[in-house]
Amino acid sequence: MIGDASVVPRNEVGMTVEPWDEEKILSMFADQTWDFWSVPALMKATGFPEPKIKTVLNRRADEIRQSPAVDRHGHALFTRRETPVSRRERLSYFQTVLTKSVT
Repeated sequence: MIGDASVVPRNEVGMTVEPWDEEKILSMFADQTWDFWSVPALMKATGFPEPKIKTVLNRRADEIRQSPAVDRHGHALFTRRETPVSRRERLSYFQTVLTKSVT
């Protein structure tokens, strides 16, 4: 047996999230081509299932933040925490606030 099973984190469906899987997901955010990633885009780029990606995003909330903006398909967007909040993100946030206050 390699390593201690109690040290390897598991997600909500019992799938093991290996440290190298986590690093592969986080490395996508270092790519200078894209500032924002949706879960489906990360799934396509890494080949990992949705629960594994969501587990890593939740666990690494100190490094990765969810944007108030969504992509054109309505998927949540994620970016590095040090990425400044863009004008589009602010506009999306205010539209959400206004829409919720009107309804």
